[in-house]
Amino acid sequence: MVKSLNLLLDVEITTKAQDILEDACLDLQTFFTMCMKKLIKEQGISFLSNSTFNESREQAAEFKASETKPELFKRPFMNEKNKITPVMRDCVWDIFKEQFDVNKKINYPYSEQVANLKSGINQGSAHIYFLFLNNLIAGVHNTRIIKFDDLICYLNYIKTQLPEYCFRNAIISLTKSIPYWKQHTTLYSFAEKVEMLISSKNI
Repeated sequence: MVKSLNLLLDVEITTKAQDILEDACLDLQTFFTMCMKKLIKEQGISFLSNSTFNESREQAAEFKASETKPELFKRPFMNEKNKITPVMRDCVWDIFKEQFDVNKKINYPYSEQVANLKSGINQGSAHIYFLFLNNLIAGVHNTRIIKFDDLICYLNYIKTQLPEYCFRNAIISLTKSIPYWKQHTTLYSFAEKVEMLISSKNI
């Protein structure tokens, strides 16, 4: 059973969070679900010790009451190492292309492990990138997203390094994905960018 919740979130906080999550190939809905599952499993908040839990609750209450500036509250678990870098992006592509040339498909989870060892990319992020690429060349719609700049880069790689039908399928895949992305608030801006990219024919 799925329950719909309406959350009132600060616009500035939400925007900053979405930027960070996009680098990790996540959306807010997935992030909140992950957090709640971890909360239930651990019966607590793992990054807070028992001695500071009540203290943090008091700080949260003060924040709500005084509307402290959001800059003072930063996410404790995400750091620069979680961001997808150009080196990581290209490492995923090199592995993808090598396996495509050999057997036209990706070897999971071996590919993610190799990408992690070679570039340091998180295996979960690598899986999303491999899956996204696989769906592109197969003409299948994607329900997840990658960084928009990485998408443009991959489209160029597909166009110049793979058979012509792969690029045609990639455009089909993106076109099919847009309606799904537009149904989700956290993915809507990505959908609009893709839609504009396709309509501009600058790819």
